[in-house]
Amino acid sequence: MQKFKVSLILAFVFTLAASVFISPPGRAQKDKKPEEPRADLKRTITRHEAHRLPFGGTLSVIGAPAGSITVEGWDRNEIDIAAEIELHGPTNADLDLLATVNNFAVDVDSNHIRIVTSGTHDKN
Repeated sequence: MQKFKVSLILAFVFTLAASVFISPPGRAQKDKKPEEPRADLKRTITRHEAHRLPFGGTLSVIGAPAGSITVEGWDRNEIDIAAEIELHGPTNADLDLLATVNNFAVDVDSNHIRIVTSGTHDKN
């Protein structure tokens, strides 16, 4: 009976010591600080295009929800598109993938030019 009490006390002390020195998994996750976000890489792509637009022609621009577009009038019968597309991503491979998606297309008809952006904002 005496051996049983000693072994029971030793088991209790060992369990108590283990719970104090070895933190449970839930507690370790709470004490763990979140990972620092990695610095984003930045890449700027420039594009320049010029297209003839006859007198009375129209221009349509369908842009992304983020960014800016400036339209200026001038005395020539053409449009001049100068674009800077800024990409942000964690790796160069991600920037390469974004460069294929984030862009714009120019559709030229006889008297109508459409500029349509494509990118991650467009689910299609």
